[in-house]
Amino acid sequence: MNIKIEINRIPFNINELIDKEKISTAKIKKLGFFAKRMIKANKLDVIYWAKNCEISFFNEEHTIIPILDSKMGSSMMFGTSCYLFYNNEKINRISIQIINNSGASQYHAKKIKEVAITKIGEPEIIRRNQNSDLEKIVRWAEKEVQFVYEFNDTYKNVYFHLFMDSSSFN
Repeated sequence: MNIKIEINRIPFNINELIDKEKISTAKIKKLGFFAKRMIKANKLDVIYWAKNCEISFFNEEHTIIPILDSKMGSSMMFGTSCYLFYNNEKINRISIQIINNSGASQYHAKKIKEVAITKIGEPEIIRRNQNSDLEKIVRWAEKEVQFVYEFNDTYKNVYFHLFMDSSSFN
């Protein structure tokens, strides 16, 4: 499965060896001890993090650029984050977030799903919202790699995960 994720215009992929120069070029920093404890992570994972980064999927067929300018209005503003989980010097999971805007979260999830269907096929709908027709968790699986997106309860945040089957996205 080739999702072709770029963070700040630098490509990253599952099973890729750690490249600290590439990580630095992408303006990604190593997550500290306390921050690592705040997220659900394997103790052996080394995690790198980018805040409010530009994120592209599928060879830049869909790009997410955070809107942080308060002049745009609070209804337009949203942030992004990206986490690279390294285990044994290789990326075993990439997690991406769109934060604090239900409109942006739903729009980008819909657009990424449209591109993903043309590139990797129809997804499996894991869960729908009980009160609407909105999808809650959507998954594509191919061999040992999975690509998943999931919304939080308010749909203000969406999380995208690209990971090896042996790692958990929860």
